[in-house]
Amino acid sequence: MKTRVAIYITVLSIIAWSCNQNKKKTPFGYDFTVVKAGDGKTVKPGEIIIVDMVILDQNDSAWYDNRPTDYPEMVKIADPSRMETERGISEVFRMVSKGDSVELKMRAKDVFLFMWRMDTPEGVDPESQFTYRIICRDLLDDAGAVRFTQQRDSIHAEKEKVRLAREAEEAKVEAAELEEYNKGQLGRDTVIIDNFLKGKNVKAMTLPSGIRYILKTKGEGKTPSDGDFVGVRYHGEFLDGTEFGSGDVVFSLNKHDVIPGWDKVAATMQKGTVVTAFIPSTLAYGRDGRPGHPGIPPDAILVYEMELLNFKKQ
Repeated sequence: MKTRVAIYITVLSIIAWSCNQNKKKTPFGYDFTVVKAGDGKTVKPGEIIIVDMVILDQNDSAWYDNRPTDYPEMVKIADPSRMETERGISEVFRMVSKGDSVELKMRAKDVFLFMWRMDTPEGVDPESQFTYRIICRDLLDDAGAVRFTQQRDSIHAEKEKVRLAREAEEAKVEAAELEEYNKGQLGRDTVIIDNFLKGKNVKAMTLPSGIRYILKTKGEGKTPSDGDFVGVRYHGEFLDGTEFGSGDVVFSLNKHDVIPGWDKVAATMQKGTVVTAFIPSTLAYGRDGRPGHPGIPPDAILVYEMELLNFKKQ
């Protein structure tokens, strides 16, 4: 029995000693833990360490995390003469080895001061605990760092090329799908508009785009050209007569300043012209509508009384 107790105590002592070996202290008294030890060859001044680093607050929210990117931290260990000005994580960097996983806990105010040279942001308790978690991936000399940077940038460029190609293909598919949707919706909208006008016993003119309009006052002179500054007074409502806006607007014709329907109507008007335009949803705010106040629901047909006040060249 005594022998077993002695062995048990010896094992506990070894475990306790091992745990203590994982705890280290920087020259200025910051405790940190080596969660997993690397090759044991401590970094030297002039060498560059490549690290993955995460900074977490007391709620485990990340304030910094370079892991999802192609850009790990590259930290060059300065000459020992700089040690007097280093605090916290800068001290830890001098004490790591390749393969080390390290955890350092510090007060928030020290993290923001030493890491970002700033005061603790509003809403963060300066005395709350922040945690650094770093993994030392490699130790390099200057030439190795140059090779690493070139390889990293090459990998990033290739990933960016793939990402852009994927986004372009997705945009192409989305545009084709939207075009098909708009084609069907335009047909539905024009039937609704024609039935509405027929029910009111009103005859309207039709633009090639599908817009129907009623000429109330004919103006004089030329019509505006692409890029002209156009001044329009308008009153807008839905088919049921609910008003959603009015006022005076100045915009550049066919420069995507306004909904497509406005560009198409304004291009046909002379100074002083007044029309009532029935604009299909596909030439207004489309299937997404325009949330907010006043809200334009999805696929909404809009009715505008528009007066061309004036226009001039850019």
